[in-house]
Amino acid sequence: MPLPVVRQLPDGVDSSGKTYKVFSSDHAVAHDKAMSLYFKAFAYLLDRGWAISTVYAVKNEYRLIWLEDANGNCVGGVVWEWLSSIKQSFIILSFVDEAYKGRRLFNVIENALEDETIRLGGTNVAGNVHVDNISRLKAGERTGWVTQFRRLYKDLTPKIAAQKAQKLNPTS
Repeated sequence: MPLPVVRQLPDGVDSSGKTYKVFSSDHAVAHDKAMSLYFKAFAYLLDRGWAISTVYAVKNEYRLIWLEDANGNCVGGVVWEWLSSIKQSFIILSFVDEAYKGRRLFNVIENALEDETIRLGGTNVAGNVHVDNISRLKAGERTGWVTQFRRLYKDLTPKIAAQKAQKLNPTS
């Protein structure tokens, strides 16, 4: 795999007026601290049952945008995949350091992702969000996201348990 190409994008500003440096890479593994935050966020979603199990944690095709504060600390970002055939950037996971939550950094991250999407010839951005992930849903609403699909889910464990019970006790 070739070395990641890292580009500095225009700075972003949070809701309190603080400025952050914004970087983009064609490989998600370009920044250790960003990936550490990514995996923490991924684990948080997994622990709550909010992650889609069919999403790979990391693939070579994934890209990364991250923010750094004035001290050079990574404070958030997004891992995403460019889908050239449909001119779409697909968010795998956006993340913000706990100490920086509430500063509307998603707006900065999303703006950078939109600009990168347009630079690549894209026309839209998409991603999946669990119905119970209220903070992410609110962030999406604030920045113009709309629901395109609803994923239906049916838990079959009660039926499986009933079938097993029937096999163990066929007279009932």
